[in-house]
Amino acid sequence: MVNETSVSTILYYFEEVSPKFLLLKYNIYGQTHWDFIKGKIEKREKLEDTAKRETFEEANIERIKIVRGFKEKSTYNYQKNTGESVNKIVVYFLSEIPKERSREVRISEEHQDFKWATYNQARKLLEFPNQLQVLDKANSFIKARA
Repeated sequence: MVNETSVSTILYYFEEVSPKFLLLKYNIYGQTHWDFIKGKIEKREKLEDTAKRETFEEANIERIKIVRGFKEKSTYNYQKNTGESVNKIVVYFLSEIPKERSREVRISEEHQDFKWATYNQARKLLEFPNQLQVLDKANSFIKARA
């Protein structure tokens, strides 16, 4: 089994008093699913630098500021289309942008679509338990800060 680490950015802005989360529609091995911004760490790259780079590469949003105090980790296993088993570790960061910057999103060719979703909409679109758990934690963290 191969170990693989990725970093995910939970990007959000406030619509009035509620956060809206950026979800990207991925197409992996012919299967589509919604997820947060996520990508693998490059050699000698710090976790926060990966979050910033991936946010730019996948959503065209530059100069994000990581919200201090929120850092989550999840692990899961999956199988590549080659049959190779992977133990995946994902480190999640939270980043808030001003509402006007939400219009800057331009997805990369690895995505089919994007959506700024309310918490309830995101809970319906995300399908994996680890995604839902981290969304719940992010939403609670945001509410506690407000």
